[in-house]
Amino acid sequence: MSYRKAILTLAYTIAARERTAESLGRSSGLHQYPGAGFQPAGENAILGKLSYDFSSLGLTGVTAYALWVHGWDRVDPITKASVKQEDEYDLDLQWRPQIKVLKGFWLRTVMPT
Repeated sequence: MSYRKAILTLAYTIAARERTAESLGRSSGLHQYPGAGFQPAGENAILGKLSYDFSSLGLTGVTAYALWVHGWDRVDPITKASVKQEDEYDLDLQWRPQIKVLKGFWLRTVMPT
């Protein structure tokens, strides 16, 4: 969903319980989201992300987002034992200046938790 320069993203995904240790490589959905370790067998995950482009406030090239991912129902693919629930919170601030002399410059700070 979007409104002006803000975007709200909501997502849900689940990994099959039948996954084995060998199949825990790259996967789709939140299980592959950068910074998130949500991919173990059987895990459900939900994501909420709010991003904003500050150009309308005179800060051209400045964007930010806040992200929350919650995973549950994880099982160890080898022992099939339950694994604790996980949460991840990230804040990301980026500046890509539109000044010709700084073309290609990109300043980014990420605060994962």
